[in-house]
Amino acid sequence: MIPYLSIIIPAHNEAGRIEWSLDNLYRSFLAHYLKPYEVIVVENGSEDHTELVVYGLLDKYPNLYMIDLLQAGKGLAVRTGMLEASGEWRLMADVDWSMDPHWIPSLLPDGGDGFDVCITTRNGPSALRLNEPYYRHAAGLCFNWLVRQITGLPFSDTQSGFKAFSAAAADDIFRRCHVDGWAFDVEALYIAMLRMYTIKQIPITWQAYEGSKVRVLRDSYRMLRDVLAIRRTVDRATVQPLERFA
Repeated sequence: MIPYLSIIIPAHNEAGRIEWSLDNLYRSFLAHYLKPYEVIVVENGSEDHTELVVYGLLDKYPNLYMIDLLQAGKGLAVRTGMLEASGEWRLMADVDWSMDPHWIPSLLPDGGDGFDVCITTRNGPSALRLNEPYYRHAAGLCFNWLVRQITGLPFSDTQSGFKAFSAAAADDIFRRCHVDGWAFDVEALYIAMLRMYTIKQIPITWQAYEGSKVRVLRDSYRMLRDVLAIRRTVDRATVQPLERFA
């Protein structure tokens, strides 16, 4: 049976919390979810035996699969998971579940909702950030402003780690992506915008936890460098609007 929902979780050096992450997902959401699903953990270049921990959990949780990559990179992990997944909808999720799993249905079509991509935002009057250090919030706002100036993306938050793509959109967008690092979200959304996919953005409650792999100064520089490269290197000759929008 083709799953309706694929949940893709990139995991780099997450041996200490991947079991908690999966238990949280299954206990609080999937245990009550009625549609067919699969969960894909994409281990990427870990040095703490994350892959052995996940391997030991494959029989514990139903429809759990692992992809083991030698190279690190969140963008690489998400891209691989999106293209290997078989669900009608494909959700990328951070291992720390800073967005509670009960939000997942909000990212999926409900009745007459018509969209190809749904992203979450931690900014705006209806969104809520909990326990986030001020300097990290400020850095995120500055980065988002630069992203909007450089790419023309209109979204208040491109970096929230929870996004859903229809199968058609995921296959089309991620096969065109090349960024392996943190700025992969910008590349994917930039391509989605050029392809004229319908993108929905919803505000969420977001909880900051210890253990983030992002290092603000180092990674902000790398992400900005990647964003500038995205604007230059995405081939507009091949990334044309879909024929139905022509």
